[in-house]
Amino acid sequence: MKMRKVFAGMAAAVLAAATMAMSASAFKLADAVYPIDKGEGVALTEEEAAINDAWYSVGAMGYFMNNDGNWKWNQGKWAGIDAEGNMEIVMEINKAATDVDLDKALDNKGTLGEMGFFFCNVDEAFEAAGLNVEDCYPLEVEITEAKFVDENGKETVFQSILDTKEVPHDPEGGFRFHIRPTDKIDEATGEVQIAATPEVAGWDQEGGFTGGTLSMKISLGAPAPAADDSQAEEESKADEESKADEESKADEESKADETESKDDGAATGTGTGTGTGNTTGNNTGNNTGNNTGNTTGNTTNPAGSNDNAKAGAAEGIALAGAAVALATIAVIRKRK
Repeated sequence: MKMRKVFAGMAAAVLAAATMAMSASAFKLADAVYPIDKGEGVALTEEEAAINDAWYSVGAMGYFMNNDGNWKWNQGKWAGIDAEGNMEIVMEINKAATDVDLDKALDNKGTLGEMGFFFCNVDEAFEAAGLNVEDCYPLEVEITEAKFVDENGKETVFQSILDTKEVPHDPEGGFRFHIRPTDKIDEATGEVQIAATPEVAGWDQEGGFTGGTLSMKISLGAPAPAADDSQAEEESKADEESKADEESKADEESKADETESKDDGAATGTGTGTGTGNTTGNNTGNNTGNNTGNTTGNTTNPAGSNDNAKAGAAEGIALAGAAVALATIAVIRKRK
């Protein structure tokens, strides 16, 4: 939850970087706000309450206008968003549900000017999260139903709407799905502002529209699962302990290798020899004999004093090098 709080309050510059990282995908409502439920009896903080309220403030309604010259606005019942980002919008377009001035439009002489679905408080949710509204569009959506069933039971499926994966920002706020039999033309420029919906071609003619039920099922994207702070802390602690154990083991191995290197490098050689002198007396003979014996012994057995020492030194150098390598690895691990 901590990371999600940070993201909810990120500045515009950070948002731009995050948007680039999401490659070509559209923005999601849950990138800004999301539902928060800590369980029964657990109160939300002021910040959490604002994020939660912004999520649940989003909703939609169906609307209808005939084409008899009045273009009287009629709207259906409010449809709110659930915790998974789903919305189901239903509007009954008949004499009972629409304005009394439009009754005549539904007596087998009805015409369709425009109908559809408009989504409210989406921009306000982005603003509550501290985001620039224009940076949050196109908005990613998933539509699983978009249809109209007339009073005779004939069903018209709006495939052109079902194929929609992302929606632009509507000039009047939020976003909308417009269903109309003709293009809406800008009188000043002559440009098409809203394109006609192919599935309702001809519904602008008298008798082309006689009422029915307009419906849509749409998802604005489920929020990511809330992080379990206690579990994350336990995993982090376990990782740190494991890393410490590895480093300690590496240090011990390095010290052991250094000790073995010193022991192997210490080598000695001993030469032996015996000399006997009787000519000049015991002292002279013993001195001469000992000197001669030691000289002869060291000369005839040089491996003891030279080769063994050299071999021991070479082996010590090799092992010392290995110890340095292990010590270097241990240092690197510590730096990580």
